Amino acid sequence: MADTPPNPWPGFQHDPANTGQAPVAVATPGAELTVVFKAPQEITAGIAIGADGSLLFACADNNLYAVSPTGDLRWTAPLSYQTRTYNAVPAVTPEGLIYAGGLRVYCFDGGGTKQWQFPVSSNFTVTAPLTLGSDGTLYVVGTAAPGVAGVPTQLIALAPNGTQRWAATLDGTVYAAPALGPGGAVYVGTKSGTLYAFTSGPSTSSTPRPPARWGRWWRSMPTARNGGSTHPAR
Repeated sequence: MADTPPNPWPGFQHDPANTGQAPVAVATPGAELTVVFKAPQEITAGIAIGADGSLLFACADNNLYAVSPTGDLRWTAPLSYQTRTYNAVPAVTPEGLIYAGGLRVYCFDGGGTKQWQFPVSSNFTVTAPLTLGSDGTLYVVGTAAPGVAGVPTQLIALAPNGTQRWAATLDGTVYAAPALGPGGAVYVGTKSGTLYAFTSGPSTSSTPRPPARWGRWWRSMPTARNGGSTHPAR
């Protein structure tokens, strides 16, 4: 049996380090731009490619869409939040599971059937694209849902079955995806101007390194290089 080729774009910025580098060539000279699908409302964030080649994106009608490369609608799945407000870029596992975020984090199979959601109650909102680690850990950044008080911004690590592995409180809102570096380091920048680096604990803990501070708040994501250095942008 032939090996399955790697997914060319499984999530935001392609890989956990946020390099934005795809393993395949695109846009050859002379290529023509065509409209393959017209969504009913605004497409609110980036597009990921599913294991079957589906184009996966969130729409302002509060649904996750799966569209074939030829423009045929394959399925939709409801998302209980206002996608217009948030960075709901899907993430796809090598096994074909699909994660999407909003007032909750959702896991769907390749056919759009929901497998689980986290948390069960909508007391917080995902504010940044999801980052998927090579070990299957899903890194989520969230803060209080609209109208909910007393919920701090947190970086949360979820197991593939949707259970929480660990969580760490941050000092401000996060709009940019976490980046993963060598050795399991997790990097994230906040609106307060702080760059955090965490080393993942074995189950329920996370140890922060001393945070680096910048005087302005973050919109861009940090990028981790192979050598372990981190390149923030503001």
